[in-house]
Amino acid sequence: MLKITIQPGARQCRLLLEGRLAGPWVAELRRAWQAAAQSPAVFVDLHEVDFVDLDGQALLTEMHRAGVRLEASSPFVRHMVEEISGAA
Repeated sequence: MLKITIQPGARQCRLLLEGRLAGPWVAELRRAWQAAAQSPAVFVDLHEVDFVDLDGQALLTEMHRAGVRLEASSPFVRHMVEEISGAA
């Protein structure tokens, strides 16, 4: 299960994710991203995500390439974000 909270702002839209980014929740994140794409900047907060499957990782990679900022704190998700951004 994944909870997505959209926090719109004047300068950026923040997508706060909580849970597991896997299975049908990947499509839900894509829809949320498309809704948030009207903002000048999109930021994805992955601090409360504890698992990402391969489809979720592919979507996060696509989002990063489109200019979305990703931030995570758990070792697993942080390492994945570093790989996506080329920092690892």
